[in-house]
Amino acid sequence: MNHFCLRLIPDKKVHRQILLIEQIAKARYTITLDEISDTLNTSLRTLKRDVQEIDDMEEKLIIKHSASMLEITDNELVDFVLAELAEKSPLFAITKNIFEGRYLNIDEWADELYISTSTLYRHLNHFKKILQDFHLKLQLNPVVIEGREVDIRYFFHYFFYSTDDISHNFRPDKKIFNLFEKSFQYIMEHSNLEGHVGHRSVLYWIMVITKRLELRQYIKISKDVQLKQKELPLTYKSIQNLAVEILGLVLSSDEEVSRNEMLFLDFILLDNYVYTEQFSSGIVNMENAALIEDLFAMVKEYFSRNELEEPDEASLSIFVFFLRNIILLSRLSPLFQKNFFEVNASIKRNHGNIFEVWYDILKNNSIPELQNLVHMDDVSVNLTMFTLYVNNKIHGKKKHILFSFDGKTAYLNYLHVFAANIVGSNTKMTFLSNQRVTNDYIKKFKVDILVKNYKERYEHFDCVTYSCSREPNAADWDKVSQLVFDI
Repeated sequence: MNHFCLRLIPDKKVHRQILLIEQIAKARYTITLDEISDTLNTSLRTLKRDVQEIDDMEEKLIIKHSASMLEITDNELVDFVLAELAEKSPLFAITKNIFEGRYLNIDEWADELYISTSTLYRHLNHFKKILQDFHLKLQLNPVVIEGREVDIRYFFHYFFYSTDDISHNFRPDKKIFNLFEKSFQYIMEHSNLEGHVGHRSVLYWIMVITKRLELRQYIKISKDVQLKQKELPLTYKSIQNLAVEILGLVLSSDEEVSRNEMLFLDFILLDNYVYTEQFSSGIVNMENAALIEDLFAMVKEYFSRNELEEPDEASLSIFVFFLRNIILLSRLSPLFQKNFFEVNASIKRNHGNIFEVWYDILKNNSIPELQNLVHMDDVSVNLTMFTLYVNNKIHGKKKHILFSFDGKTAYLNYLHVFAANIVGSNTKMTFLSNQRVTNDYIKKFKVDILVKNYKERYEHFDCVTYSCSREPNAADWDKVSQLVFDI
């Protein structure tokens, strides 16, 4: 279950039981309660009680063996049980009802959810902290989310898009799906966006927008942002036709409302582009020349600072097009700079070196339009992912990793097999044990990465070098895999 959904479950026991089930389901072997206890930092006694409660559910999910060993044999049941547990959280029901325009006071919610008002207050205080991340507040009588309409819409999209993983109760219905298919097809036929817009994310945006319009909750976009966005040649004309002819967004005689809603749809497409070289390079040349020039210079700084081969202009345009879009979207709300928690955590963990350079470049850049980035971590993560994409295209199969391992005969054979499985087929691998590695060897055979399981004090190598344990462990292999991916 993703981080956001877990945050919506303030009950510690339910939260823990979900993590317990996931630990068992993800294990590639029969796992012990001791292992789970160590991972979750929870006592064995508590986990045994959790297992018993899960066992008492109607669905027989966990299979118990001797010595507290556990496994799950029916993986299809996992999602069903996780959804059942998650939906015990009052915050799922409250959020969905607020979205539907059903606003109850504290006493009414307590009665409906069969919980005390004190427990409800505790859950709602937890919800307030979540909403703060979206620049929103929670009104308690009645219980309703307050804030700028753009931020409210963003929150609901984030909520439904995230909870799609766990329950069908939060997915678009058939009516919305059909409307979306018709809308999406219209955009594809009347613009040059074919193949360049994320499909499912836009589906959830259509669901959120149509519901907010049904509730007469309209977007407000400042005059200066309206003017700037309407100047963009890419999609506005198509969006204008779409809004009038298909989505039926003109729900009011107020022309200002209609214009704002059309522009908001255009912003949504801006937030859901799939970036390719051809598409990006075709767009950035249409924009403010001075800004585009500054963005290109900033992107090139990353490659020069790291003494890397500079990508061609089409590849660089991916970075520039993304940054240009972030600047435009930030006029509407800085929330559009955000990523999902799991993406940020994974990229920082696995590609921290690239991330840190981009973060430093963004932090110290002098481009006025980038001075007020609220979520700089998230933007840096995106630039890191584009860097990995572009580097892989440049270097492709040119990566050469040299393993210089020391050990007894059979163990060396074992490490050879293990290394071959780690680096994959797209990387040239040399396994060297019968001679000393020198810098001359590194240069002659164009080695990109040297991995060795011994200390070398007498020579500096002109390549990325990693010294692992004498008997490489899981952390060592993860690091090797990261180096191969990053190089």
